[in-house]
Amino acid sequence: MLKQQLYDRIYRRFKDEYDAMYHDVMENNYNINGKYTRLVENYIKKVSGRRFVHLTNTGTTAVQVSILAAGLVGKKTQLSSYGFNACISPFKMTGNPVFNDIIPSDTTMDFTQIDKSVDCVYAVDWWGHPVDHDSLAENWQGNVICDTSQSFGATYKGKPAGSFGDISVFAFGLQKHFGVHSHIGAIGTDDPAIDKKLNIAINQGKVDEYRYFPHEGLGINGHCADILAGQLWVTIRHWEEFQNRRDKIAKYWIDEFKDLPISIYVPNQHSQSSWYRFGGEIDDMHHFVQYCNTMNIDCRNTYPDNWNDIYGTALPRPNTDHARKHGFSLPLSAQFTDGEVEMVKDAVTKYFV
Repeated sequence: MLKQQLYDRIYRRFKDEYDAMYHDVMENNYNINGKYTRLVENYIKKVSGRRFVHLTNTGTTAVQVSILAAGLVGKKTQLSSYGFNACISPFKMTGNPVFNDIIPSDTTMDFTQIDKSVDCVYAVDWWGHPVDHDSLAENWQGNVICDTSQSFGATYKGKPAGSFGDISVFAFGLQKHFGVHSHIGAIGTDDPAIDKKLNIAINQGKVDEYRYFPHEGLGINGHCADILAGQLWVTIRHWEEFQNRRDKIAKYWIDEFKDLPISIYVPNQHSQSSWYRFGGEIDDMHHFVQYCNTMNIDCRNTYPDNWNDIYGTALPRPNTDHARKHGFSLPLSAQFTDGEVEMVKDAVTKYFV
């Protein structure tokens, strides 16, 4: 089965670097906040342009920490009705989320529907496609948290996806593009005051978790293990090469599928996508997914729920419902061979013959 996760290939490709990193971690007793954590944090700063970056143990932790640092406990936050649990549950557990609909072409939030009574907007870059930041600025002048968990390396008008908002959230590992055999998150900001709050929130309420310092606020154990940071360090430095390969594959498939009765989620006119997966919509989604699976391609239905039905007003969110009914995603990896790229193209094309 051709899958998104090909970490075995990544390991074989960078085996010497991985093995040297493991030896370094074990010999030097790097645990948390060690050498590789700092290397990755500084590298994310370089790529995203953020002044401050902290690694976390998961992307979900980064979301939780952003809520604490932004002072959103008990507050209202605008979320998309089309979303993943990790983007929704932390806000529901701590405050009052409000859900609006999406833009059909890329499933990002429709900012014209922002409820002006909210305290913050949480904007997610689905499929690696950055949200329309100009539209966001036109419709909202308050606090913004940008979730770039799927869009590391993407750009909007030439600016890195992770550079927008008061706070930006990152995630790596599992279905993402780097060889991390677990979860890693990160969180960035340019504001020194917010940065201190992030530090406190990640470190169980005390700056740098120095236990003899006074308690300064709510916090959790959000540290990233240095051995996982080391895994990320090996591959994140190759992000441009991986990005260029995924971009080439995605554009090839878009061209090959342009006359087929499917619609592909594409970035807005100002954006360069990171192409997290290759998503789109088709009339009989379930049949198409089953067909691709029989062809040994790990095609899936899109997993977001309609959260307005679950935790919101239950009023119609038609674009969200349409995406949930018809949305599919094909795996897309920089590690695919040319033959595998052709296999996917041939399978999708033959489905309509």
